[in-house]
Formats: sequence, structure tokens, C-alpha cells
Amino acid sequence: MTSPGGSSDRQALFRERLGHWIGPFVAIAAFIAAIALLYLELKDHSWREILDAINALPRSRILLAIGLTALNYSILSGYDGLAVWYLRRPLRPWRVMLVAFVGYAMSHNLTWMLGGTASRFRLYLAWGFSPVEVVKIFALIGLTFWTGFCFLAGIVFLIDPMPIPGHIHLPLTSTFWLGPMLLGLLSVYLLACAIGRPVVIRGVRIVFPPVRMAIMQGTVASCDLLLQAAVAYTLLPSGYTIGYWQFANAFLLAIAAAVVSHVPGGAGVLEVVVLELVPHDDPTAIFGSLLVFRAIFYLLPLIIAVSLFLGHEWLTPRRASQSPK
Repeated sequence: MTSPGGSSDRQALFRERLGHWIGPFVAIAAFIAAIALLYLELKDHSWREILDAINALPRSRILLAIGLTALNYSILSGYDGLAVWYLRRPLRPWRVMLVAFVGYAMSHNLTWMLGGTASRFRLYLAWGFSPVEVVKIFALIGLTFWTGFCFLAGIVFLIDPMPIPGHIHLPLTSTFWLGPMLLGLLSVYLLACAIGRPVVIRGVRIVFPPVRMAIMQGTVASCDLLLQAAVAYTLLPSGYTIGYWQFANAFLLAIAAAVVSHVPGGAGVLEVVVLELVPHDDPTAIFGSLLVFRAIFYLLPLIIAVSLFLGHEWLTPRRASQSPK
């Protein structure tokens, strides 16, 4: 006869194992669905057309996109900077910028679990942070992103909503009603910060930061998302008439879908959401612009980040051996 305790242990073990598989399964399913949709969107066009669209992009726009990307990655250091400031762990500015740049360049391409988490853990632990502190930093970084997303997307969807094409078969005709929903979630978070009382959910004690911290979180993440959208908007085909804020509707939804899907780099997910939402006459032109965006905003920083990380790993033991005993 099986004891009740043994049965509950097996159920807990099953749930734990299932939890490990849910993330990868969702990522694989989302990636396959995105590739299928991209194929349907582009099946009547050739790679030559896509390459021609890429070659037609003015070099001045590409240089502007590179400059905006550099500015964006400097702002990304605000995520880690806020986290270590909140934990009252002083860290040199160059280290904050290094860990943020490496962490985000890797997480943008390889997801948090495959890249951003490992690199951040390695650097923070080498600088004297405890594993618990690093986990808190991860939580604060994620909270900062969603705080800024709810604020910025809520405002954009509310003030300048984008119509949702009927072929997508969603219960919404535009992004308008997403605005109040996101701002409502943000209001709940700000209220919890203002009350300042910890909340216990399934045995996990959640402590909310002060309102001042939440406002700074929203500011940093909003600037980040605005610049990301600006980089992609800068690379749109010449003569494209859609306004920046209308494009930001589609781009913000694409970013959210990429993050939630857990697909490395949001590969395919970001592209298909933008293609489905943004009105266009030539999908190859939009897709070509998104490929250039991915090369500039994702791949170029990854190459630099890997070089910086390997250089740090090579220099650190040499400096330690040269330091006086």
C-alpha cells in the first residue's frame, strides 16, 4: 500500500520534472509556429528580393541604427545599476557597464537561461556577490523590464493604438484596450510599493521596493524600449509612411512575445509579429529590414560581448597572480 506521503512526494516530483520541460516545449513550439508563419508570408518571394531590399537601405540609416544601438546598450547598464544600488552593494561603474553589456548581449541572443544568467553569475560571483544576491539582482532586472513595459506600452496603446488585422483572429480590433490593462497592472504594483508590506505567495516572501525605486525602474526600461523601437524604425524601407508610435505598437508586442516565448533571441517570433501587425505592400522589404536590425542590435553586440567576457576571464587570473601576497 502506498502511503499518502509517498503519493504527494511523487506528485511533487512529477510537477517539478514537468516544470523543467514546459519552458523548452513552449520555446520549440513558438519557434516552429513562427517559422511556419514566416514561410506562409514569404513563400511567394525569393531570397534575392530580400537581399535587394537589404542593399537598398541607405548607409546613413545603418550608421544611425548602430549609433542608437550603442546608446541603448549604455542605458541597459541602468538595469544592473538600479539592482546593485537597491541592494546597497557599491560596484564600480565600469563593472556595472561590463556585466550589463555582456549579460544583455548574451541574453538577447541566447535567452536568460543559456547566456545572460551564466555570464552574470560568473561576473558577480567573481566580484564578491553571494548567490542569493545575484538571484535578487535577476529578480530586480526582470521587474524593471516589466515595470517599464507596462508603463510605456500602456501609454502607447492608449494614446495611439494600432488596428489589429482581421486575419489574426484576435478578440481585439486594436491595441487600445491593452493600454488600460497594462496600466492597471502597473497601478497594482505601484500601490504595493507604496504600502510597503511584504506578500507571501506559496511560502515565498515578496518584498516590494519603494515607490522611488519603481519610478526609476519604469524610466530606465521605458528609455530602453523606446530606443530599441527607434533602432528598428530607423531601418524601415525608404518611403515607408507608418509613424513611429504606430510602429512602436507592433514592436512592443513583438518584444513581449519574444520574451514570453523563451525562443533564443526571439528568432522568428519578433519578425513574424511585426510582419503580421505592420501594414505593408512588400513583406520582403520589412523582413530584410528586420534582418539588418537583428544583425546590428543582436549579433554585433554579441561578438563584442564575447570578446570582452573572454578578455576579462583571461586577465583576471593574471592580475591576481601579479598582486602582492
